[in-house]
Amino acid sequence: MHNHRSRLGVAAGALGIGLLIAPATAVHAALQVEVSLDALADQAAQGAMGGGRCKAIAVGIEANGQQALKFYGDTGNIGAPTADTEFEVGSITKTFTATLLALADQRATAQAPGSPVMRLEDPLQDYAPAGITVPSYQGAPITLLDLATHTSGLPRNMPVSKTSHLQPPKAWAFLNAYKLTRAPGQQFEYSNLGFGMLALAIARKANRDIDDLIANQVAGPLGMGDTMIALDPARQKRLARGYRANGTEAGQGLPSWPAMNGAGALHSTLADLMRYLHYQLGEAKTPLDALLPSLQQWRRPGPHDSGVGLAWQMHKLANGVQVIGKDGATAGYASVITFAPSSHTGAVVLANRVNCPVLQMGAQIIGPLNGTAVLPVAPTFDGDPGDAAAEQ
Repeated sequence: MHNHRSRLGVAAGALGIGLLIAPATAVHAALQVEVSLDALADQAAQGAMGGGRCKAIAVGIEANGQQALKFYGDTGNIGAPTADTEFEVGSITKTFTATLLALADQRATAQAPGSPVMRLEDPLQDYAPAGITVPSYQGAPITLLDLATHTSGLPRNMPVSKTSHLQPPKAWAFLNAYKLTRAPGQQFEYSNLGFGMLALAIARKANRDIDDLIANQVAGPLGMGDTMIALDPARQKRLARGYRANGTEAGQGLPSWPAMNGAGALHSTLADLMRYLHYQLGEAKTPLDALLPSLQQWRRPGPHDSGVGLAWQMHKLANGVQVIGKDGATAGYASVITFAPSSHTGAVVLANRVNCPVLQMGAQIIGPLNGTAVLPVAPTFDGDPGDAAAEQ
């Protein structure tokens, strides 16, 4: 599946090797030109590395089943990155938690075996510990769907200690005392807290750790053996060192973990995330394929004329092509996955410095692949580096 020297016929709107020009009139234009996937990656990485905001970058591109993987810079501890270098991927974790929810809802709908069994419309209160009252607004409860679409009304984050890590009981206690200011389901407000609570609810229902659930129900079936929250010693040796925006070493993890593990604590590699991209494009042919319509459905309005599905955020390019994606950041890492299912194109960018412009790189790749000019930094995807900086 990995083709490190790939060329692809794409629409005439992307004439030349990564030339960024006006939108094409149609993505699948009759006139096809050769575009080098390697060159698209090189062009995107060149600007990022030249700006001094990146240490090491791993880039993967897929178009019509062909893949190209490219690597730039130095990790600072294990040399140049490779397809098997581990990175913290931040909020891309949310898409895995959402997949667990979609799978649980599928079991409920189809009365299929397995655990957990949950429905999107279930109130979070159904899965709260004894003695915890989840906030509601004028009788309207927070549902699992509200949490998965960032429309719960919960704040972006909850206060965390600088000297200790947040544990689940404290997160539930915060929720117990919180007062909503509007009805759930009405307005998009990005919430790490909401997704963390969704993951805690799923884990409570299954009576299993969220890391175990992701490994066995999502990463495992997709062949993603290097995607996990807690790295074993062998994989720890493959972890790129993370760097803050000022260039100093960031260390590992965030103070909001482990309570918020399901919102941002996964590690992964470019090789694994290219398998994940292949799956999201409908190319992997796995038992999880039936979940894709539910995951990628435009469910509620997002910011800047975008939409939100189950964790995934989406917008349309100038030529009407829908692009779906998610970015992530922790104290020392930045990442993005962006793709257009209708054209079978997508990209993954991983970096080990939090202010590396991965969103811009993703836009510089996905635009030309779909016959349109590069967009500004996509407002569709959340700017997680602010969270990471706040929690350092």
